[in-house]
Amino acid sequence: EKLFEMGDVNRTPVSDGLHEDILRIKNPFSAKMFHISNAMIAFMNRDIDNTLTSMEKYFDFDLEMWILLNFIAAIRFFIGLISFWVYRRTNDRKWYERGSQSKEAMRKWAESSKWNCLQKFILLEAEDHFCNKRYERAKESYDDAIMFSRQHKFINDEAIACELAGYFLFEVGETASSIDYIIQAHEKYHKWGAIGKASVIFQYFQSISTVKLPVGIEPPVSREFSSGNRNSSMTTLKARQKAQT
Repeated sequence: EKLFEMGDVNRTPVSDGLHEDILRIKNPFSAKMFHISNAMIAFMNRDIDNTLTSMEKYFDFDLEMWILLNFIAAIRFFIGLISFWVYRRTNDRKWYERGSQSKEAMRKWAESSKWNCLQKFILLEAEDHFCNKRYERAKESYDDAIMFSRQHKFINDEAIACELAGYFLFEVGETASSIDYIIQAHEKYHKWGAIGKASVIFQYFQSISTVKLPVGIEPPVSREFSSGNRNSSMTTLKARQKAQT
């Protein structure tokens, strides 16, 4: 959750300043979680400044997060997505290294639990390709991430993959194609129940383009991305690893 309530601050939501200092001293694990939560929210709102500020505060804590073991894969996933995005915006190599570390961690988890982690690994792979201007491989990885998210019934991962694919295509000049992905992302966020995010994605896309999209209403049914002749037996972790060599 974005806000943490601590008994010794009278259940007042923690914010920057005094309450943050109290949390840092009395419960540094919660403080670290507080900052990554803020970073994730800022990232989903495409707010680069607050994302960067919260991530730097997160990395200030030299603490293992085993206390949050049930959430570590999701946290690592977002650290990777955020890091690759920040790298493309700042060209600071440390962020690319952080993204790569998250990708490799997710690769290992995907080897143990493909159902939960394969689509996350492939989406991080797509973002890595984007950073390195391997655009055709990025396109394939974005579509694979969408496909496996759908097969594995993770509508939240599918929504994020569609959204990031849309931004990628827009940035490489394929505006018409990007609209299809953005509309599908809106639809998936809406089905997931993230109504606010569904509106934000249209608003943000319109802020960076001249495209007019229907803000705040249910979108038309978008096309579903087909796997075609590609299937799970063809898209294995070992095959992807070999392709990168």
